[in-house]
Amino acid sequence: MDAPPAELAELSPERSLAIVALVEGAGRDALAGAIVAAVLAAAAWGASGRWVVGAITLCVLFPLAARAWRSLRLAGRRRRFARMELADARRVLAPLVAAAWERASPGQRAALMRITRPTV
Repeated sequence: MDAPPAELAELSPERSLAIVALVEGAGRDALAGAIVAAVLAAAAWGASGRWVVGAITLCVLFPLAARAWRSLRLAGRRRRFARMELADARRVLAPLVAAAWERASPGQRAALMRITRPTV
C-alpha cells in the first residue's frame, strides 16, 4: 500500500473527520440504513396492502437512511472534537486518518485526495 501523503498531517479536524467517516463504518452505515428502510417499507406495505408500495419505499429510503445515519455519527464525532484544542484534536485524529488511508480502496483514495486539497 502507498504511504499516506504528507498533507494528511496538516488537515483541519473537520477534514480529518470527513476522511475517517468516508472510510470507517461504511458497512455499519449501510446496515443501519437497510434496517431503517426495511422497517419503514414493511409499514408502508402493511398500510397500503400493496407490495409495490413497500418495494418503492425500500428503494427510496435505503440510501437516504444510510446517509442520515452517517450524518448522525459524524455529528457526534464533530461535537467530541470541537471541545478539544487544535493540537490535541490533530494528535488524536492522526492515527485514525492514517488507518483510514490504509484501508481505503482506490476509489476512496481518489476521493480522499480531493478532500486533502487546500481550498482556494
